[in-house]
Amino acid sequence: MQPYLKLDVGTGICRGILQVNVFKATPIDFSKVAMEKAKKHYEQNNLEGNFVNAYMFDLSVDLVELQDVVWNSGVFEHFDAWGLIDALNRMEQVARKYVLVLVPNAKTIPYLLFCR
Repeated sequence: MQPYLKLDVGTGICRGILQVNVFKATPIDFSKVAMEKAKKHYEQNNLEGNFVNAYMFDLSVDLVELQDVVWNSGVFEHFDAWGLIDALNRMEQVARKYVLVLVPNAKTIPYLLFCR
């Protein structure tokens, strides 16, 4: 059985890269546009995913099954402390083993080139 990897933001490219022969992914995003991009990426690369269009503050075991790793990248910098605590608690509810959060460094070249 493949380990589950739950990723909840973005266009799905990172999810697709991680999924190849390694993980079964459940991409989650509140943006229908982002989900369509993720689906297109998956289709182009012959990948499968259980796509969920939802807000990260709605995460629960009723929405998605438990995941080995819950991943969030490039979102936490947009919330205040209370929002961060709520988001981490929601992610923990569906994490079987690990919660991984990546926050971009605004002083790096990729951030400066693509996020301004």
